[in-house]
Amino acid sequence: MFLVYTNELAKLLESHGLIVKLFAYDVKVYLEIVNVSDTVMLQGALDLIVEWASTRQLQLSVSKFNILIIGHVPFDVKYSVYDSVLPYVTTSRDLGIVIAQDLSPSSVSPH
Repeated sequence: MFLVYTNELAKLLESHGLIVKLFAYDVKVYLEIVNVSDTVMLQGALDLIVEWASTRQLQLSVSKFNILIIGHVPFDVKYSVYDSVLPYVTTSRDLGIVIAQDLSPSSVSPH
């Protein structure tokens, strides 16, 4: 049943122009930021996720949300979920692989 929920979320976000990757209960959202309207689109996607979860009475773990920028974005933007500003990170672990913001090779984290 949970897969029905998450697939619905993926279709909703994709219809708003985002790239979505799902694995179990993890959702990753990707968007190329070229201008300020793209930053608004990304915050809108975060708001859609919150609304979607609330409608289905699901809890989001805000402590697991973060922003990884690959490349350079000339805008100083703060993204938020539930009025909590999301942290920017320099690396992110995805299925045991560490992804660095400069796409340099990195070792697999033991945790």
